[in-house]
Amino acid sequence: MKVEKYLRLVAVLLLAGTALFSYAVVQQSSAVQQSSNRMLTGFFFELSQNLYFVGLVLTYVLWGAILKLRETRTQ
Repeated sequence: MKVEKYLRLVAVLLLAGTALFSYAVVQQSSAVQQSSNRMLTGFFFELSQNLYFVGLVLTYVLWGAILKLRETRTQ
């Protein structure tokens, strides 16, 4: 199906956008001189927090879509 390619593209763009947002947040908060190691740790912490939030939002979107379509096979 062509939907699979579209969903894959959306997933990659969402991941890239989340990573860029996380980098921007860490970059802005590093006004004080930080070591490269500390900045990398902060980036991964921020990225994990943001990916968790995006996953949570997508879970609720999927749940809402299932309820809207009145799908009874929820596995």
